[in-house]
Amino acid sequence: MHRLRESGGGRMNAAERMTVLCADGRKRAGGRGDSESWEVWEDLEDLFGQVARVLENEPEATVRPFVSGMARALAATAAHASRWHHAPAVMADWLAGRDRTGETPGETCAYGDLMRFYGYLDALYGSGNDMLNIRTAHALSVAAGELSRLIERSE
Repeated sequence: MHRLRESGGGRMNAAERMTVLCADGRKRAGGRGDSESWEVWEDLEDLFGQVARVLENEPEATVRPFVSGMARALAATAAHASRWHHAPAVMADWLAGRDRTGETPGETCAYGDLMRFYGYLDALYGSGNDMLNIRTAHALSVAAGELSRLIERSE
């Protein structure tokens, strides 16, 4: 089960909780032999771990809007990917060409990571793996939903 408190007894911020959720997602994907989803969960675990370290001394009032922006970026990317099951190179192009008007720091952080991630997937797998496209879109969608629920519960 997910740990809700740090070992020192303090509450975990949203980024820390999401790091734990991503680690759980990675373990579940690994147990199923789903390497495509495992890649997504591993990347998001690393991303949220970095965000948690950077924001560890910030108040929840600072962390929550940042992580909410990340949730919006994940949801938008998942929706785009699942609608079309785009190959990694196409997704990286879509992310690079997005309208950045009014983008929050959390969105910029998540989109930047996803651009790098899709570039990595393209170099690793190429564009011919249909299961890659379907499974990564699904894993992103699950992660976006988990993050949204996590944020709603903590409000």
